[in-house]
Amino acid sequence: MPEALFPLLLLGELGPLSRDLGDRLLATGAFMIVGRASDAGSAQRICRDRSPRAALLIARSQGDVALIAELMRENPLPVVVLAQTAALGVAALAAGAVEVLPATTPPEPLVQSLRLMGDLRVVGRRARPGKPARAPRCEAPAPEHGPGPQLVAIGASTGGPLALVELLSGLPAGFPAAVLVVQHMPDDYGPQFAAWLGGAIALEVRLAAAGDLAHPGTVYLADGGHDLLAGPGGFLHTRPRSTTGPCPSADVLFASVAGLSGFARCGVLLTGMGRDGAAGLLAIREAGGFTLVQDRASSVVSSMPDEALRLGAAELALPPAALASQLLLWAGGQRL
Repeated sequence: MPEALFPLLLLGELGPLSRDLGDRLLATGAFMIVGRASDAGSAQRICRDRSPRAALLIARSQGDVALIAELMRENPLPVVVLAQTAALGVAALAAGAVEVLPATTPPEPLVQSLRLMGDLRVVGRRARPGKPARAPRCEAPAPEHGPGPQLVAIGASTGGPLALVELLSGLPAGFPAAVLVVQHMPDDYGPQFAAWLGGAIALEVRLAAAGDLAHPGTVYLADGGHDLLAGPGGFLHTRPRSTTGPCPSADVLFASVAGLSGFARCGVLLTGMGRDGAAGLLAIREAGGFTLVQDRASSVVSSMPDEALRLGAAELALPPAALASQLLLWAGGQRL
């Protein structure tokens, strides 16, 4: 196989749209379609025999999305998804897709996204997609010697939905800190993702709006295409996309939290591709906050946590359930 060609697996129903898309990708001269699979068995055989470097899925149904989970369990590789609806896009993110794009995405940005997958290392998923079991409602112990109002800021990207559920499921409804979350996602996915996350954890989940006052025991989710910032007194601010980088941005959120006064601050950076959040997490640590990252073994893609560790921005690297335990200790006035 010529080195210049990128071996690609096409997933999903093998209809005219799939054939047309495959033809357009072949016409670029950058890709070799090593297989087309509409079921898990075929996809796994192609992965074993032909070693694709990435997969492209046209998601028309939940059955299509289920292929991602099968791959991530048996033959993990980067999966880019063209989703027909926001609901399918959220399900694909929850299943571990590296990137989700609208079904109407033109060839140029799609080719660019696929080319970025070449050297990406992903790890297998350990959980099934879909709606996780709701965590039991219970009360967190009140801090005995906490330093006042508390704020937790979390950033996540690739693989983040399931990591968020695992972490936040470990926090009871009475958790004494407000939680601000940035999850990289397409611009129109916010309401669907907030509903999915809210159905999976004990904490209340809200899509953050400008002027909201951050309340303990509530998760405020940044909307797609809008950065989320924490302002004086715990009032939240939002602003529309202003750069070409990720939006919502973990760095923007973390930098705003680092600049707060009068709050105990904790920053958490979860699985993701790229560098977003590493510099902001360092700012929180330098401002005296408690900083954590997801460990490499449990991350779908470890680029973001790895960059934070390289900068010395994190005090601990742990899997999501252990991160939740650390947050409970911190909220109770303790930390290792």
